[in-house]
Amino acid sequence: MYTKLMTNNILQLFKQTPIRLGLPLMTLSLLCSLGSVILSGCESNCLLNSQCSSDERCVEGACLNACTAYFQCVEGEACVEGACQAPPRGYCESLRRRGGDSGASLACEPPDFDFTDMNPNLADADLDEGMRVLPRDQGMDDAGASDMDMEMMAGDTAGDTAGDTAGDTAGDTAGDTAGDTAGDTAGDTAGESAGNTAGDIAGDIAGEMSTDMGVAGEMISPDMGRPISLTPWLYTSGPNIYQTGAIQWVGRGVNLHDTRSCDTCTWIQPDVDEVLRRVDEVVDLWGANFIRLNLESYPVASGRIQHRPLLEDRAYLSDIERIVHHIGQRQGTYVILNLWREPSFTDEGYPSNQSQEVLRELVRRFYDAPQVIFSVSPGVRQNSDGQQDAVAWEAMNNAVEVIRQEEQTLSGYRHLISVPGLSDQGSVLSHYIDYPITAGGGSNIVYEAQIFAAQTRFDSLLVNPAQTLPVIISAFGPSDTPQRLMTQPDAMALIQEAERLNVSWLAWTFHMRCVSSPMLVDQTNNGCGIDMPLQPTEWGLAIQGQLGLH
Repeated sequence: MYTKLMTNNILQLFKQTPIRLGLPLMTLSLLCSLGSVILSGCESNCLLNSQCSSDERCVEGACLNACTAYFQCVEGEACVEGACQAPPRGYCESLRRRGGDSGASLACEPPDFDFTDMNPNLADADLDEGMRVLPRDQGMDDAGASDMDMEMMAGDTAGDTAGDTAGDTAGDTAGDTAGDTAGDTAGDTAGESAGNTAGDIAGDIAGEMSTDMGVAGEMISPDMGRPISLTPWLYTSGPNIYQTGAIQWVGRGVNLHDTRSCDTCTWIQPDVDEVLRRVDEVVDLWGANFIRLNLESYPVASGRIQHRPLLEDRAYLSDIERIVHHIGQRQGTYVILNLWREPSFTDEGYPSNQSQEVLRELVRRFYDAPQVIFSVSPGVRQNSDGQQDAVAWEAMNNAVEVIRQEEQTLSGYRHLISVPGLSDQGSVLSHYIDYPITAGGGSNIVYEAQIFAAQTRFDSLLVNPAQTLPVIISAFGPSDTPQRLMTQPDAMALIQEAERLNVSWLAWTFHMRCVSSPMLVDQTNNGCGIDMPLQPTEWGLAIQGQLGLH
């Protein structure tokens, strides 16, 4: 009887406090296994989302229908943390008070509900594509906060601390219960034993899982074994980009370089922490919500320590994963994965069959990451006369098709895919006005233009295509490079035009020296720049000021 009382109390403790303790759900399973002979409360049909069907989520041991909005659930249910279930008492009212809207961020049916107001299938057919592709593992804005709290881990130290806390609390609870029944001595002994056992198991598992599966301080998904993002998914409708819930989105940010850092750090071992430091600077302090992460590889070493392509260098790929997931922890921040220097591209800048394999691998790594936008190419380098438009278009369309096929195989969830201009270093989008991308039904495609030009060209390069296409300005800035001439007043005027058109923009570049337009003062004596002060240049101050307006 003492054992049953102790184990039941331990079980209830862990059921009630996983969010506070930040312990993995697997801990509860092991605790249940200790007392499975005498406990009926441990019965469940799942522990992980992967144990449920593709349209379900595992919630408290049961597979429930997955959802992204309340109208996907039956009457009386809400969309709570991505699953259809009866909402906790006061849940919908609390969301309305915090969110200030009658739909409680699409989680709960609003009072005086009008289905056509909230269902994109009835209100706007274009919006349906974006809504259908939301992953079952992502929370809806406020509703997703519980996932974040429950999945926090911080390595062995956090595991040991959580274990000690669990052990002490469980021991006290079990000890008090048993003590009331059979005396203080028996209660204390039983409580201490059960508490220590539970605490050791919880601590060991929490520590081991956080060490093996993630970076300290970042969220870990129980079924993916890595950080997940609470950033809403994006989709396109007409010339605009939206977040979940039909909220128009405009990205504002910078180009950022990976560990190879525009070939300035290829001569030393990669330092991911330096890239993360720069992410934190530009997002947390400057105010960016958009990053174009420039990946670079080289066909030969030529003395470089790090140079190999993604498919050949698994450590490099892991570094990119860590950077991307770090960005994903900044809610509402998105990242374009730009194969900036990729040996597999043709001389013209077209994705080759080998490039398609690189894109496939990136999809496999980030198919469930809503913060990611896949870019198929930095842009077509020449083709000024437009004679190669059709050939270039086909290469981009084929690359999009490869991404969509891989997404369908893995999940069916569609990211935004960015395709570049078809001439003049990826600046000219005019061909897409009449011939938009058709692969995958042409949905969730954005068109990126690098604009290093005078204001007299803004109409043809930006204004005209932005009337019908969702456009992103992927790079711009002061430049005296031949054929890419742009003054700082021209660059600032481009930002104003982009703001008028609700077009997302990414300034070039958050670096101290990389071709042109540096935003950081070079304090490295031609070195790599690790730990250098991130002091903005005049151009950097201008971008910092623009980001601070939003």
